Amino acid sequence: ADIAYVYHPPGTIGLPAASIKLFRRIPFVIDVQDLWPDTLTISGMFKSRFGLWAVGKYCQLIYKMANKIVVLSPGFREILIKRGVSNCKIEVVYNWCEENQVPCKCNKSNLARKLGFYGKFNVVFAGTMGKAQALDAVLEAADLIDERFPSIQFVFVGGGVNVIRLKQKAIDLKLRNVLFLPRQPVSEIGTILNLADVLLVHLKDDPLFKITIPSKTQAYMAVGRPILMAVKGDAAEIVTKAKAGLTCIPEDANCIAKIVKIFFKMSCSELNTMGNNGKIFYEQELALRVGVHRFEKIFQSVVA
Repeated sequence: ADIAYVYHPPGTIGLPAASIKLFRRIPFVIDVQDLWPDTLTISGMFKSRFGLWAVGKYCQLIYKMANKIVVLSPGFREILIKRGVSNCKIEVVYNWCEENQVPCKCNKSNLARKLGFYGKFNVVFAGTMGKAQALDAVLEAADLIDERFPSIQFVFVGGGVNVIRLKQKAIDLKLRNVLFLPRQPVSEIGTILNLADVLLVHLKDDPLFKITIPSKTQAYMAVGRPILMAVKGDAAEIVTKAKAGLTCIPEDANCIAKIVKIFFKMSCSELNTMGNNGKIFYEQELALRVGVHRFEKIFQSVVA
């Protein structure tokens, strides 16, 4: 081989140790989708100081050996530079979504009635509901909105370790404006997203998430609906740059409620313009063809 491409997906520590010898012989590009040991630290599932130190040293070794390092956000790039990785090694290539799942036109009114969306202003969160998503604040925002704006509905689609607890909290708060839907087939989720008036991204207010771009961001943009980005940093900057939605402070129920009400008071034309802006930005900056072109240039530079 003239070059090796190594994908470092979320949830994995690094390259197999046996690969190190191989990659000393040929140029290689590593695609970093998760920062370690940072993710281990924030998860709280791994607390050994020596273990965290060892993981950090291992990753530094891999970064040193790599000819190029691809990261998913400018924030990742800045962190690696601060850790001593050469600036000229690092390239930012944004992730794309499963583009074949972006919906075509369909009979939205029938599906809206079936799912419970019809006649409501639907703020939709779709995806994993775990500790990192910190969705208690969203339920508290729904509580603040409930009586004054009865047509606003918060919809949670998906699964996760916190689903049962969140459902119970909604019952305890006596929320009438919250709807939970189970995890949907990948082939159908795009059509459901297309029913939303606003698509919500929410993560815990943690420094690590300031440099993270949640994968649902790309899917939401590709669908072409307005986005409420409750994540600080790079993700918020993308939405602002694209004029694809509004941002708010994560884990701040009052701020979330305030921005939802701003969306609610917008005209259909204003909402559609935001959605279209996001779709255009996705096609120009984040799409699969754009990412492939950037990777191709990186591979060519390494081989050269």
